[in-house]
Amino acid sequence: MQQKEALINILDKTGKIVGQKKRSEVDKKKDILQSVNIILLNKENQLFLVKAVDQLYNNFWGSSAAGLVRHGESVEQAAKRTLERELNVQVSLVNLGEQFVEFDGIKRFMSLFYCKTNHEPILNNDDASDGNWFSFEDTKKLIETKHCIPTFKFAFAVLEDGFKKNHLNH
Repeated sequence: MQQKEALINILDKTGKIVGQKKRSEVDKKKDILQSVNIILLNKENQLFLVKAVDQLYNNFWGSSAAGLVRHGESVEQAAKRTLERELNVQVSLVNLGEQFVEFDGIKRFMSLFYCKTNHEPILNNDDASDGNWFSFEDTKKLIETKHCIPTFKFAFAVLEDGFKKNHLNH
C-alpha cells in the first residue's frame, strides 16, 4: 500500500494557517511555512550539528534536526517525529518558543527545541551527509565561517541566550 503524501500547512504573515499543500508542491521560497528546529546536546553541553543534504544549503551545517510541521500535528509532535526520523533519537524536548524568521527570500515561523541525550545519534543519510559534536565556542567559530544554514544561526542565538540567562539546564 502506497503511503499518502504529507500535507504541509501554509501560513499568512500573521502565522494563521491559510491552507495546505502536498509536500512536493510546497514552494520553499514563496510559501510561508511552519518549521521546527531541534538542537541536541550531550552531557558536556556540546551541540550535535549535521551537514544538510538540501538543494538550497547542501553541505552547510545546521541544527541537529529540522523539518516542516504537517497539517494536523502540533509543533511538539513535528519536532519529535523529525528528531526520531533524522537521528533515531527519542527524548523529552524543551520548547524554547517560536519566532518569525526571514532570510534569502524564505519566510518561516520557526519553533525551536532543545534536548539532552547520553546516546550517539544515528544519521539518516536522506537528511544529512555528516554529523558531529561541537562546543559552544566552536559553534560560534563555525557560524562566523558562514557555512551554516540561516535558520540554525537564529536557533543558536536563542539557545545561547537561554544558557547565558540561566533559563536552561546545564
